[in-house]
Amino acid sequence: MNKGVLYFIIMIVVFGGFALYTKILDDSKPALLTEQAVEPDLLLDNSKFYLKEHAYERSLDQLDQAIKAIREIELDLDEESKRILEFSISELELVRTEMEMDSLVTEDLNEAFSDALNALTIAELKISEILLQQNHPKDALVALKYGMYHVKHALKYSQGEKKEYEIHIYEEIDELLENNSLSEAEMIEKLEAMIHELDILVEGEKAAEGH
Repeated sequence: MNKGVLYFIIMIVVFGGFALYTKILDDSKPALLTEQAVEPDLLLDNSKFYLKEHAYERSLDQLDQAIKAIREIELDLDEESKRILEFSISELELVRTEMEMDSLVTEDLNEAFSDALNALTIAELKISEILLQQNHPKDALVALKYGMYHVKHALKYSQGEKKEYEIHIYEEIDELLENNSLSEAEMIEKLEAMIHELDILVEGEKAAEGH
């Protein structure tokens, strides 16, 4: 066999094995630490875009896929995070019903979409806190970056006081990512404060006080 051909085959095998190994590593991580975490954001954006273009079937399809993506993310979460996400999913399903019945209220869509993204932010902050406690600071920062991504998308659907809260959360996460002088205990304290604030946004003050 020609040496060049043999070398080419070996390279394919080596890189193919590396790609498979990388995929196995990615699959072993929680969805919130992979690109799967941002799928709901993109699908919700698509749903609203198609709605504006009067492509209602496409809008519904994208919303269905967003709900499915959130449910897949739920599989890796603790029970409290699942409960918060289920609360937001129920809002998305209500919006879906309104869309089907041609009775959609824009405010309902914006509220549901922002709540879903804030719920995903809560999940990211919680997993970041857990990773810090388990001494995995690099993965904790990955979760923080995705949390920042979610809340940034939520800003597109919010207004008034709610938007001000989200801007505050965005800035707090940015500060955590930029400030290398904070101890893990200080980071965890800030994370818990943000989780509480977002919990109020998603479920309302009474629900938060009852936890």
